[in-house]
Amino acid sequence: MPLAPTRAAFSPEWTANDNTITFIYSDGTKLEKTIKTGETLEATDIPTLNPVEGFDVAWSVTDFSGITGSTTVNEVRTPKEYTITFMDENGVYKTLN
Repeated sequence: MPLAPTRAAFSPEWTANDNTITFIYSDGTKLEKTIKTGETLEATDIPTLNPVEGFDVAWSVTDFSGITGSTTVNEVRTPKEYTITFMDENGVYKTLN
């Protein structure tokens, strides 16, 4: 006698992957944060950067929403630009950018 077909119910399970966000400071120091795929790294979890005289300092990545994989984020230092104006009693002598 042939066997009657049976039906099996399957429920897919999905486990979010762990991703590593590696922050690298200009001196080579590394700080790693682990976050699940699709999650957002909160502002309070992003390492702070110390100010550097004469430079604007920021991370190379600023959007940490909906993480999809591991990534490296570097400290970026951009020299500040200044305008210097030399003046004498007659007014502006020369301006340097």
